[in-house]
Amino acid sequence: MTTTTRKEPDTYLTYAEVAKRWKCSKATVQRRVRSGKLEVFGSGNFIRISRQSLLDYEAADKRRRS
Repeated sequence: MTTTTRKEPDTYLTYAEVAKRWKCSKATVQRRVRSGKLEVFGSGNFIRISRQSLLDYEAADKRRRS
């Protein structure tokens, strides 16, 4: 019997989508990006945060708070 692992395609989120998820302002998300805590993709007006980067940040933050 073989087990197949399905890799979910990486999705990208806008600052507004992350802010809505965290219930904070877009400025808070931008500060996390500027501090290097969240990785972004793109440049100029097309900047997105990878879903995996967001999940990694949330997991690390949860460990820090425990």
